[in-house]
Amino acid sequence: MPKFDGALHSRRCGIRIDGVVDKVYDVARDKEGRRALEVFLQGAVDKELEESTGVPPNGIHVTMHDRWCDALGFLVVGDEVTVDGFDIMTTESLHEPFGVLVTDLSEVRVRRVRDIVVNAKNVATFNFKHDTTSPRQKSEALKVVEGHNQFLRMGKYYDVVYGSSARFKHETSFLLQLLTERTKSNVLDVACGSGLISFFMRYYDLAVTGVDASKTLIDIAQDKLKFQLETEPSRKPPCRFLVADMRGFEVLKPVREGEDPPAEEEGAWGGTEQFDSALCINALHLLPSLACVQMTLRRIWYHLELNGCFICDIPNVHTIPLGHSQQHVTYPIARDAVAVTAAKLDEGVLDVTIRTHPVKDKKRTVEYSGSALQKNSMREQYFTTFDEAVVELVINPADFENMLREEMYEVDAMYGDMEGSAYDPHASERRVYVCRRKDLNREKY
Repeated sequence: MPKFDGALHSRRCGIRIDGVVDKVYDVARDKEGRRALEVFLQGAVDKELEESTGVPPNGIHVTMHDRWCDALGFLVVGDEVTVDGFDIMTTESLHEPFGVLVTDLSEVRVRRVRDIVVNAKNVATFNFKHDTTSPRQKSEALKVVEGHNQFLRMGKYYDVVYGSSARFKHETSFLLQLLTERTKSNVLDVACGSGLISFFMRYYDLAVTGVDASKTLIDIAQDKLKFQLETEPSRKPPCRFLVADMRGFEVLKPVREGEDPPAEEEGAWGGTEQFDSALCINALHLLPSLACVQMTLRRIWYHLELNGCFICDIPNVHTIPLGHSQQHVTYPIARDAVAVTAAKLDEGVLDVTIRTHPVKDKKRTVEYSGSALQKNSMREQYFTTFDEAVVELVINPADFENMLREEMYEVDAMYGDMEGSAYDPHASERRVYVCRRKDLNREKY
């Protein structure tokens, strides 16, 4: 019989714990006749929890009853688990806490190739189907290679390459139109880069949260946000940027200005923030595999409200060049030529040669060689160069649309570009999907 049967007292605790399942006890009944499942999480106790409860630092027992037993009965040794919002269980002396109790205010997250989240909303109907992914496969799927497809070398010139054309303004205007038609006002911009689209949405009074794996680009976005906050004449909706891998990110509800941090009382421990809309533009094909694409769709789904709008795109496989290609583009570096939210740069010109290599193993490499000639405030000329390479995943549209169905999205519309053109399989550069988050009745995990 596991230790939970000796618990006599409990109290609410608002501290989150993370750990690895070290032991799973057989389901048994406690003194009150309730079915109980208990697992031991190794390394789950941090310094804060140890100091507040006296729990030894090597791990902790986690107990769950009845419907939580059914929902989480799939747990196995080696699973990485987070428990948020729980009760501390103690012995009769109240000075020897030995476990935590999952309650209706809890949220339990299990990290596998796709995160599995069980909470009060879905615990009664949750039905897990066995995940055969090994820990090694899971580790490889979540691996982030520093600098891979993160535009570290292009850096501050990212805004010039991606935000200086008139087409960018037309594309962002079309996105804005899609969101305003659906009366959306709180946007999650996934793989936001330096915030080009995020700031455009904020300019038109939409609240925006941007996430990106590239710290270089997020730092640029943060600098631009700081400049805007210091200079804007009127107060705009909130905007924030977070460094996070889109395959496994979580955006927590922020503490609003003038509010106290979340308390430990019932219902006040925070949790995942949900948005009425989400964007993932020109990004999914930069992921290393289809499994990672599906992981990203799952993470976005958890951050969307019911019927929330999700807009994403993938390159059109029918128009991707099969062989070598090369083009040379000259971009002006000037405030009136670059998007209004661009990074602050000295004026000049940027010459970029873009080389595309043949598709191999459903991937292709695109190389950018850039050289910028600029003048500083003293009107002195200086020269800067960079070489950037990105690996793009060639995504079959049938596979992608099947993923959207599996991840509980309904496709409401599809376009051939980010300006609203009708899709033409032989001419369109992209497939742009306007989706809606479906109801929470997930049977497939």
